[in-house]
Amino acid sequence: YIRLRADLKPYLAQLAKNVTAHGVPTMRPLWWEFPEDPLTLDINDEYLLGPDLLVAPVAKLGAVSRLIYFPKGAAWQNYFDSSDIREGGASIDVP
Repeated sequence: YIRLRADLKPYLAQLAKNVTAHGVPTMRPLWWEFPEDPLTLDINDEYLLGPDLLVAPVAKLGAVSRLIYFPKGAAWQNYFDSSDIREGGASIDVP
């Protein structure tokens, strides 16, 4: 997680500048970046950290996977495994 922190530090700094300069929220509902995807309107347990990172917290005790919706209109790359790329517009059970 040290690498994750180091990678995110400049990204988060840029997001902070956007909040100040443009009023764009750092944590965004999926529909903020994907207004053309009607399925994003009903999702309230995932969010975007800026325009590039999809966050889907695991909030169920003992869970080993969770269903994640990847918004249509983008390809999604796993941060921890760059060969794992998923097309948007589908829900997938992710470990």
